[in-house]
Amino acid sequence: MNNLLSLIKIQFLSLFGINKIANKKKGKSASTIGILGVGLFFVAIIVLVAYIYAKMFAEMYVMMGKTKEFLPTIFALISVICLVFSFYSASGNIYSAKDYDLLSAMPIKKHTIVLSKLIFMYVADLLFAILVLAVAVFVQFEIIGAVSSIELLRLFIMTLALPVYPMLVSIFLGVIVSYISSKFRRKSLVQFLIYAVLFITMYSISLIGTDLNDNLGAIRNMYFIYPWVEKGITSFSYALIFVGVGIAILSILIVFVSYTYDKLNTLLKSVKRAKNYKFKKTKSGTQFKALMKKEFRQLFSTPIYAMNTLLGSIFAIAGAILLTVMAFSTKDLLTKLMFAMILQPIFAFTFMISPTTAVSLNVEGSCFYIMRTSPISSKRIFGTKLFVNFVVAVIPALICGIVFSTALLSSAPALVIIFTILNAPLYAILGGNLGLMFNLLFPYMKWDNITKAVKQGVSVFFTVLCGMALAGAVFAFLYFVNLDLEIKLIIVFAFLSILSNITYMIISKYGERLIIKKT
Repeated sequence: MNNLLSLIKIQFLSLFGINKIANKKKGKSASTIGILGVGLFFVAIIVLVAYIYAKMFAEMYVMMGKTKEFLPTIFALISVICLVFSFYSASGNIYSAKDYDLLSAMPIKKHTIVLSKLIFMYVADLLFAILVLAVAVFVQFEIIGAVSSIELLRLFIMTLALPVYPMLVSIFLGVIVSYISSKFRRKSLVQFLIYAVLFITMYSISLIGTDLNDNLGAIRNMYFIYPWVEKGITSFSYALIFVGVGIAILSILIVFVSYTYDKLNTLLKSVKRAKNYKFKKTKSGTQFKALMKKEFRQLFSTPIYAMNTLLGSIFAIAGAILLTVMAFSTKDLLTKLMFAMILQPIFAFTFMISPTTAVSLNVEGSCFYIMRTSPISSKRIFGTKLFVNFVVAVIPALICGIVFSTALLSSAPALVIIFTILNAPLYAILGGNLGLMFNLLFPYMKWDNITKAVKQGVSVFFTVLCGMALAGAVFAFLYFVNLDLEIKLIIVFAFLSILSNITYMIISKYGERLIIKKT
């Protein structure tokens, strides 16, 4: 028990660098206050975003006359978000973790190590779920109406088991994907391709039979036990069965992960060498070409890096296709223009929350000194990192804008079509510039787990925050400002262009100075 508690404690202390601050002699109190401040600020942002979206969904369900579906749908939405978190945690915390060799050499039982990692995943997801559900219940009281204390008790009981179901799916799929990829020499690339196909397939299947006027129908379809949750809020027997099955799943997970822990970690750490060696002449190329090869190899050789930065583009493409189908299905011009407005905040959110540039310096880690001491200018290094984001985000954004505009050709004004296309890549360009700017200001080079470099850096937090803020600002401007849609899209285009130029000028002028100072 002592070993289990110690392992759980170490994982939570290392999550925000608390352990380093606790053992720091100078500036300990200031650093502690700083971390507490950032933590409280982060919680406040989650609460604010949850409140905005919960209020929007509640008003939509009031209009549709389906108020009883509000809390179960929020429950399903949280589960889908936890599923994404669990995918990252399973790949970086259980399998392919850097502490595997250290923990395996210690006199600690294997099931204790596995249990500590599963509890860490469970508690992290549970805290997030409780926080968001508390906001949703407040919105329920504010807009829809009061909920009985018995229903709240049933909801809380089911929330205790909520993280277990996403953990089951993510770990089970993670084991299968890891086993398949271990048979290939390029394990990371194979993992990325399989995960990308899985996410697209899951999203496509969830759209089958979904009412095009119900924006959350896909989420309910993706959460396959949604009817069970809906009944659990009104029946204690269903709620207790939900928890009982969750406990059984957790027990199965402990046995399953304990059985596969050593085998999969060994397979993933093994290296397969090519057998058909051939002597070839050394080819010379430009610095830009060499840097591009390095950046793309780094991107696709790290599954969590690739998935974290490319998921935004994948979801943007999926959202654009869905809205295009919906636009083609109606002949009403006002409805089509409404879809064009909806697309703008979707692009702002998806393309700005996960640019490659926000973590590209972090992923370099301690090896970045090689780049600093090489005869390559800082501007060329920054330009290469921005160009990678251009390939994986800006080009897909432009394609999304063009695809959606095909549904507007027959009836929408020409300026709406033009600026729908032009605004899409600008969101991705601004996201790339902001990501690199924040990564230069807050680099995180000394990490012991790639998941921390990709998910826990300050640069990631501020980039995501700016993406959410811009999506909310664009949504509010387009919906509440009384101007023609053409004029509003032109204003958004001008605003994005100005911000993109300002951020690029900051990178060009101060980037090299920040690199020398911060790394």
